[in-house]
Amino acid sequence: MRQAPLTYLYLVLLTFTTWLLWNTNGRLRGAFLAEQSTSLHQLGINPVAVLLRSAMYVLPIELAVWWIAFSLVVAPMEHRFGWRRVFAGFAIGHAIAVLLGFACYRLVNPDAAVHHEARVRARRLYEMEH
Repeated sequence: MRQAPLTYLYLVLLTFTTWLLWNTNGRLRGAFLAEQSTSLHQLGINPVAVLLRSAMYVLPIELAVWWIAFSLVVAPMEHRFGWRRVFAGFAIGHAIAVLLGFACYRLVNPDAAVHHEARVRARRLYEMEH
């Protein structure tokens, strides 16, 4: 762990936030996940914050996969190249993804997000009443 501090710092943070989220009240967890969803609506409101916050939790079963994958792939890279280079590479694979997303923006109908959000709200109201 000392040879790959960035990798394991992220994994410990991910473990804590995942544990915290999955040990909260079901309604609170559902509301939080709906607000942090990477849906078109949420991405249209505050894309950077939503993307950063969505990187901080996974399903509990996925957590084991993340630990194994990061320990087998990312930690050895960090040990070999250093945390600065690994972080730079990470910041670059994500900047490219953001640019591709912006390039494809016109392919997505912004009205679709509004209709989807209306369906989600209607479903929540129905569930609250029943």
